[in-house]
Amino acid sequence: MPESTAVLFNANDPQLPQAHLFLESLRDENRGAYGGDIWVLSTGLSPAGRRYVEQMNLKLLEDPLDYLRRWPGREVAQEFVLAGKPKKSPPAKAQSPPSFFTRCRSLLRRVFEGLDQTFWKKLSAKTDAAEEAGPTAAELEECYLEFRNKRCSKLIVLKFLEDHGDDYQRVIFCDTDVLAQGPLRQVVDQVVEDRLYYRHEENPILPGTPLWKKNFAYKTVMGAQGNGLDLGGHEINIGFLAAAPSVMWKLWNAQKELYLAEEHVGLISRGWHEQDFFRLLRAKRPEEFALFREGTVVHTCNGGLQCIKQVRPMMFQYADSGLQPAMVHFAGGTWAEFKPLSATYNMDFNAFLAYYAGSAARPARARAA
Repeated sequence: MPESTAVLFNANDPQLPQAHLFLESLRDENRGAYGGDIWVLSTGLSPAGRRYVEQMNLKLLEDPLDYLRRWPGREVAQEFVLAGKPKKSPPAKAQSPPSFFTRCRSLLRRVFEGLDQTFWKKLSAKTDAAEEAGPTAAELEECYLEFRNKRCSKLIVLKFLEDHGDDYQRVIFCDTDVLAQGPLRQVVDQVVEDRLYYRHEENPILPGTPLWKKNFAYKTVMGAQGNGLDLGGHEINIGFLAAAPSVMWKLWNAQKELYLAEEHVGLISRGWHEQDFFRLLRAKRPEEFALFREGTVVHTCNGGLQCIKQVRPMMFQYADSGLQPAMVHFAGGTWAEFKPLSATYNMDFNAFLAYYAGSAARPARARAA
């Protein structure tokens, strides 16, 4: 594996347990067989998270993406997150009073009758005012940070490429929920043209599916500008990408411009995020994208789970051919189907960091394949 290859992934503290399994498999000589630089791109790690990065001999780049605070779509993004949160429970209705209080009801009514303001009226007025005022500034900030971390954090790759791109010949950019099963060289050796390499999801985009509805939303928002644009028969998945640094920067920067364009703000409320705008970019500039060979990477979301089977713990093959993909990306929460993965992915990240970044922390060696 050329030392001029870099592997990058996004993670804040909650993603570090997932990343740990990826790192073990990537560095295992019987799996990923990779010994080069690995970078964590983060909007902000805790001190314990930084200690973990150091213990695991990783490199770190942090960027809070402050320019997103000036984004015209910020308020829409906050409202999108807020709309997905449980509604506040309305004030509980008064329970029927015990019989003793029932007998006293008429007396109490006469006592309070005619008063302009009572304690209960004031309390009710405060409650009503709070409901009418809407979310607090702190709640909106929480929604903004949640949107930034979940739907925008990959944009940190641009800062990495600007600061460190010249140090490498190839860049692998992936999610944390990836398991390496074969040498990373199988991936890197395919990057021979100045294009962005990816693998699409298995299911086609059929009428009525969520992705079809997103494509329809684009045509609705953009009007005539969206007519005639073919957004593709299969979804691009940006959970595992490879390219030369200059190509990676060029296409991520183009995606950023689409994502943050004022004319596309209406798409944010319709659920569009980083991957959707890459689907749009691929439609506009298809010649700059290339597919990995089948069997290189499989995304288990959107039909991929039905294409593979677990032949032994933490080892997967295509069900029809028996071919073993080099990289398995457990996208869309499909890792929950497999107990060895779900136990780690679901664990409390504070407990994880206490174990691996505490005083007795040490880099864990990879499991045998």
